[in-house]
Amino acid sequence: TTGLDARTRGTAAHLVLEHLDLSIPVTAESITQTAARLVAAERMPAHVAAAVDAGPVLRFFTGDLGRMVLADPAGVLREWPFTIALDARRLGASSKGESVIVQGIIDMLFKTPAGLVIIDFKTDHVDHAGIEDRAKLYKTQIEYYAHAAQAILRQSVASAWLYFLACDCAVEV
Repeated sequence: TTGLDARTRGTAAHLVLEHLDLSIPVTAESITQTAARLVAAERMPAHVAAAVDAGPVLRFFTGDLGRMVLADPAGVLREWPFTIALDARRLGASSKGESVIVQGIIDMLFKTPAGLVIIDFKTDHVDHAGIEDRAKLYKTQIEYYAHAAQAILRQSVASAWLYFLACDCAVEV
């Protein structure tokens, strides 16, 4: 174990995924170098960078979703913030005409000929047996992400995925 709490591990993994140079081959070395650059830029403490496990990140980029990302790295949006007004009835309100402001950050978003693809990385410690139940916990979040991306970018969403780094599991939502 790294001795780091789950939130710190998750933040570190997301920072590396955000800043990884996708224009060069993704390797264990490039992942480690990204963490080192984050330390040099004072975006991550050295002890946290030392605990970043390059394996799950590397396995993502060698899998189907990762290869899709690498097919057009210039078109990949990472840590894409959004703010959108939703009809309050979507959130259970009964009155007509009220809106609720929803803000979020989509980990990874890219365009394909079929439409937008959304990927949300999760650092939960879950195994293959518990993956479907865990994915259900994030379903509404991903639905909001898809709605926001479609409305703001005016393109249909082809697919939305949860990618659990701990077990290298991709779950379409």
